[in-house]
Amino acid sequence: VVAEARASAKAMLSPDSVASLSSSKPRPGLPQPAAKGTLATTPLVHVLIYVLDHAITGSIELTEADGETTHSIYVRRGAPVKVKTGRLVAPLGELLASAGKLALDRVPDLVIASQRDGVLFGERLISQGLISRGQLWSTLELQIPLKLERLANLAPETKYVLYKDVNLLETWGGADAVAADPVHVIHSVVRAWHDRARIKQTLARIAKHPLIIRPDAKIAGLKLAPDERAVLDAIREQRATMSVLQHMRLADAEALHSLVYTLAITRQLDLPNQKKSGPMGLRAASLPAPPPRHSAPPSRRKSGADFGAVSASTP
Repeated sequence: VVAEARASAKAMLSPDSVASLSSSKPRPGLPQPAAKGTLATTPLVHVLIYVLDHAITGSIELTEADGETTHSIYVRRGAPVKVKTGRLVAPLGELLASAGKLALDRVPDLVIASQRDGVLFGERLISQGLISRGQLWSTLELQIPLKLERLANLAPETKYVLYKDVNLLETWGGADAVAADPVHVIHSVVRAWHDRARIKQTLARIAKHPLIIRPDAKIAGLKLAPDERAVLDAIREQRATMSVLQHMRLADAEALHSLVYTLAITRQLDLPNQKKSGPMGLRAASLPAPPPRHSAPPSRRKSGADFGAVSASTP
């Protein structure tokens, strides 16, 4: 598992990886990328692990093979704060409706009205008393991993660029209101990731090692299904090996593999030969305190192209 993480970081910064974008024109006004390459070399899961491990603040830009469809992720100290997808994914109105906080048939008219008036969709809902700011923030936090799950399996030829200390989404959406728990985000992306062979190969290296949760593990933000929670409890209480967990049948194989892989690759487990100390996520940005009750809404105008698919931190 340690070797897997090191290989990912090395691939991101290797000359071969950087050379894959050598023919592309640099974005005007931006610094040289800290890393770039293709998802064939470095899957999105490993890009997210890299920025978390190094507590990077900056932007990840993904460009699909057509050269037109782009996706942007803004991270603060390794935690995703905004996600803008090139296609409609997990729109805020639908998420609120599915949670029973908003009638679905009202969403189109509310979106059109917010676009007409240049008001952020979430702020429109709050101003009309349809939702509270706390409900908005909890839904926006949920939106981040849902968007990234959809980006987990982009074509291998998709190009990525990482810019440190650059916010490509500064003028898109609202102020940075939420930061998703980065370990939960990685777990969500691992769940959706189709490269199960790579996950199994990594887990095979630790199959006989007792799995021990580190005392300082950053796992409180994990949102687990009951079967995943049972696996985590078994690791905590029994220090079971991967082989034992498989025989216990607490969860299906894919759920078990995804959870243990996430815990291992983010150093939440006390495994042998780990040279870096401390689990990932300790330096990541955290959720802010609730705003004052009568806080002023942001004044930025939301692009009409988003049509209710506001960013992960766009009220």
